[in-house]
Amino acid sequence: MKHFLRICTLSALLTLQDGLLYSQQELVFKQLIVASGGNFSDPDDYVTLSARDAETGEQFVFDTIYTQAVQDVLVDNARAFVAATDSLVVYDLDTYQRIAAIACPGINQMVAGEDLLFVSFQYPETAGFIRAYKKNSLDLVQVFDQVSDEAAGMLIHNNTLFAAVPGGWMSTTGKIAMIDLSAVSFIEEVDLGSAAVGIFDLYNYNDTVYSVNRTPWGMTTASLTAFDPDHRAFVHHSFEAVFGKGVAVDGNKLYVMMNQAIGLVDLDNQQIIDEALIPDPGSENFTYFVAAEFDALNREFYTTVTDYFSFGEGRKFSETGEQLGLFDAGISPEAIGLDVRDITSVSLPVTEVGLQVYPNPARDFLFIGGQQEAHQHTLFIMNMQGVEVLRLHTSAKSIDVSGLCAGPYVILVSEGSGIGRKCVFIKQ
Repeated sequence: MKHFLRICTLSALLTLQDGLLYSQQELVFKQLIVASGGNFSDPDDYVTLSARDAETGEQFVFDTIYTQAVQDVLVDNARAFVAATDSLVVYDLDTYQRIAAIACPGINQMVAGEDLLFVSFQYPETAGFIRAYKKNSLDLVQVFDQVSDEAAGMLIHNNTLFAAVPGGWMSTTGKIAMIDLSAVSFIEEVDLGSAAVGIFDLYNYNDTVYSVNRTPWGMTTASLTAFDPDHRAFVHHSFEAVFGKGVAVDGNKLYVMMNQAIGLVDLDNQQIIDEALIPDPGSENFTYFVAAEFDALNREFYTTVTDYFSFGEGRKFSETGEQLGLFDAGISPEAIGLDVRDITSVSLPVTEVGLQVYPNPARDFLFIGGQQEAHQHTLFIMNMQGVEVLRLHTSAKSIDVSGLCAGPYVILVSEGSGIGRKCVFIKQ
């Protein structure tokens, strides 16, 4: 019991209740995941995946998927799901090892539920345009054959999955499919009409589902559709602009690729505030934005640009559009994901959660118990703000902690299975 009391006095972030150690929620942007499709004209230039440390900027390639393009990267609970042409792969983002991989021709976009991964499909698939998989194993759970045509972006809100159904390239309408997540069952599909042609990215604002309808080739106007899920009612809002990918909704602000730049729309009054918050990267020279994510914690944008055959680059911008730096992205980096961790919101018993360490408190060396035999593992130590202070790939049963500042730390041992053992220890 003395360990509990000592932890509580060492950190104001921590409280004690029912024998468990609790802390206030702390979100930390750990790393950026970049998926690059390579040179479209080179059949031997495959999809590569890299991780860029958010704090140090260090970046490395951790895998190759032997296919030609990438559609989406989804980061969820320290895992990265990658949709790449005909493949679906999930990675452990602590060890960068594959957890599972399956063939998925026509894979498009993804969204994560509590236990299931929902995936949309497009050509060459001709049916089953929304499917549900188990997150860890990627075992198929459900196929929603009621979805009528090729599907795209998805949104989960109020225990309902909403899926954009743009159809194929000759489609003359846009639809939204609705799925009940409690029963994992299809609800209905709503036809939004011709003004929703190109429907793709979905966002929630004030319990209204907004769809970014990408402007068809050769057209010069764009539209957003506001869909009321309770009454199945919708309103279209037109703009004198060309819309591409949606980027993010932050409060009443919708960031969207617009006229080859990244612009800003006010969702309260349905007006374009800034057509080029982040300027066109050089479309006159065939260089385009292909992916963008908004880091809401640090109020920054991560974007990638490419000409699809010889050049690719990552560019970081402030919330006001000021360029802050560059990062490696490879050719055709069409998908990126932000690995944001909530490390201190979990509850941990002080002495053990499947992991034994001693002595605790420790001054110089910490010994790891509970292992039947020595084997290679990845060990992480994080402070109570969720910041990683030490990482080792080792088979040793003891680690030198003499260089750490006094205080409480979380230690996590991962053995590459996607399941880690962790506990809290005190550094004297």
